[in-house]
Amino acid sequence: DEVMSRDVLAVEADSSIIDLAQKMGKNKPKSYPVTEDGKLIGLVTRSAILESLWENRTTCDVPNDKL
Repeated sequence: DEVMSRDVLAVEADSSIIDLAQKMGKNKPKSYPVTEDGKLIGLVTRSAILESLWENRTTCDVPNDKL
C-alpha cells in the first residue's frame, strides 16, 4: 500500500473561503496544501474552513423558517 499521493490538489493562497469550502465539498479531502507562486506555504484543514465560515456568518446566513 502506498502512503502518499502524487496527485495532490493544492489551493492558491488567495483562494476565498467559499471557494475552498466548495472544493472540499466536491473532493472530500481533510486538508489542502496552500501554495503561492508554486511554493508550499501552508496547509488548510476542513475544520479551519468550517470554523472560519461559522465565525463569519451573519443573521441572514441562518435560516429562520418555522416548521
